[in-house]
Amino acid sequence: MTEKDEELLADLLVRWEELREQGQDVSSIELCQGCPHLVDELARRINALKVTSWLDKPLEVPAADTTAPQETGHEPRTLAGRYRLDGLIAEGGFAQVWRAYDLELHRAVAVKVPKPSRLDSAEAFMAEARRVARLKHPGIVPVHDVGREDGTCFIVSEFVEGGSLGEFLAKKPIPQEQAIRWMAEIADALDYAHKNGVVHRDIKPANILIDHHGRALLADFGIAQSATKTGKFAPSIGTLRYMSPEQLEGKEVDARSDIYSLGVVLHELLTGKLPYSSAEPNVLRQEIVAGAKVGPVSLPSELHRICLKALERDPAARYSSAAELAGELRHCSVQSSPRRKLLGAAVAVLLVVGIGSAIWLSRPDPHVDEKPPIKKAVTVEEALAQGQKNFDQKHYDRAIENFTQAIELDPNSIEAFVMRGKCKFNSGEFKASLADFTKAIDLDPKNAEVCKHRATAYASLRQFDPAIADGEQALKLMPADPEPYKDLLARMYSNRAADHATANRFAEAAEDVTQAMKHAPKAAVFYHQRASCYFNMKQFEKAAADWSEAIEREPTKGAHFLHRGYCWQALGDEKKARMDFEMAKKLGEK
Repeated sequence: MTEKDEELLADLLVRWEELREQGQDVSSIELCQGCPHLVDELARRINALKVTSWLDKPLEVPAADTTAPQETGHEPRTLAGRYRLDGLIAEGGFAQVWRAYDLELHRAVAVKVPKPSRLDSAEAFMAEARRVARLKHPGIVPVHDVGREDGTCFIVSEFVEGGSLGEFLAKKPIPQEQAIRWMAEIADALDYAHKNGVVHRDIKPANILIDHHGRALLADFGIAQSATKTGKFAPSIGTLRYMSPEQLEGKEVDARSDIYSLGVVLHELLTGKLPYSSAEPNVLRQEIVAGAKVGPVSLPSELHRICLKALERDPAARYSSAAELAGELRHCSVQSSPRRKLLGAAVAVLLVVGIGSAIWLSRPDPHVDEKPPIKKAVTVEEALAQGQKNFDQKHYDRAIENFTQAIELDPNSIEAFVMRGKCKFNSGEFKASLADFTKAIDLDPKNAEVCKHRATAYASLRQFDPAIADGEQALKLMPADPEPYKDLLARMYSNRAADHATANRFAEAAEDVTQAMKHAPKAAVFYHQRASCYFNMKQFEKAAADWSEAIEREPTKGAHFLHRGYCWQALGDEKKARMDFEMAKKLGEK
């Protein structure tokens, strides 16, 4: 098909939509009277637009506040005698999602009920639901059950209380490092699903949930988007803004379509906007079919390249797998992120390494000015002084050369090894910094500050076992001000707990959070985190006690009341649960 034909087809589609809005359903034959060779292709594209036309209407409303049962005015309803629908939390063109309570297992769940107008074939829906229910991955919201009642199919999945990425975006911009981490986690989940023969078909911020451990999870995995009114699977079902060109054209889609959609989300997180110039449906369709445009934006060159590749018009030019995309994102995170963060179970934590006062875990701003060549130092003192000056100016590469000269002049210079390690660390070379910190510890095993430096380097690599060992050793050496050391240890225990929780080792996670509390007993976040562990272990009384402690320390945070309410429900105390839900709704998510 020629470029002229493509332009003509785009104009004919716009004309078809204008007439349809006027109530006229014009056929492709009527529209193609002057170009009969385009009749079949126009008919195929019109059919694809009909499948997705409902997406242009304001059917998908933002998820309701999930901090308490919603006042929906619905008659009390329990599905299959087990799942009590407590409140409507989201509604789209295809289905409703309810927060529900599992009366048998005493836990909060999410129940998705498709609208009758969107699904006539219960068998097709159930078959797809069962297939997706077999996906077991920490980055995919697990499906607990599927069933039917009075001709209505429903899907029961884990209730993720943290909210969707769409809600996070609506509140404030997402920090670049966090955006990269979340997108890499979702890419991991997609890669697992693709290897198991499942294509999501509707990647968008509303379908990415953030749990209480700060992890990104993928929801609605190929269920709501898999069946049409006829019961056939339609590749073009999806959300217009995040569709791939081939998906919008009604062509068969594969894993690369999900990669394109994830690229749109990545672009939105990093820049605050979609890679298109218009949100008007007709114009947006044409732009998507033509291919996304990643213009000159204020992104590091490597991130810009990643967006470009994920959003290639030709599927063959995109990443060959979601795993490849995840790998490049993580590499980019280490190499070019403006700030290296360690993310705990409930909060993002920026660890600080001392330099007298403090060294922030950050990358320097790029310097374009020409620098004179490194002057050969005559003495160790001169090399250290030059290195310190370059370090203070964030010229870490030059400082490394200075401190290397100092080491050549004095192989036992503890200061030179420590400072060179700090330069490497602040340049994002965490693994390389370990060798210098280790040498400094060998020269002075009783230096608490150096132990703390190495602990932070290990933690930045998420090697929490040696990180905690170094942190504990540093604290045993009785530094003059132990509080920063205690805070560092608390955060490292918290981060290791998050890793345990990701692997469903909740007992070990709870033990780690208990250790964190010893070092930071006033931090409400740790009581919240340990309570989550107890809740997952079905130790509801312990969980309620910890959330009560969290409330004592943070009485204005609605999330504590919300989760304690679930504990009361699990324990059968509906009165207390209702009171906590009301308080959570009043306070909101702060």
